[in-house]
Amino acid sequence: MAIAEAQVRSAWSLVEDTVGTAWEAALAGDDPDDEHKRLLRLAATHATQTAADATELMYKAAGGAAVYQTSP
Repeated sequence: MAIAEAQVRSAWSLVEDTVGTAWEAALAGDDPDDEHKRLLRLAATHATQTAADATELMYKAAGGAAVYQTSP
């Protein structure tokens, strides 16, 4: 569980940092350049993949019964 949490929190930090940088540029009146766009896509893709990986870790830890509503 700790590994999954660390992965998700790290990925979320990258998203927050990247969006924050792009937002500051936008507030300054700058149009997003190719580098901002690239980093935003990278952060979003990484966060999505990391969330899927963390979900898989949790599923494996819970076992096959994890798919049932009665499973804690």
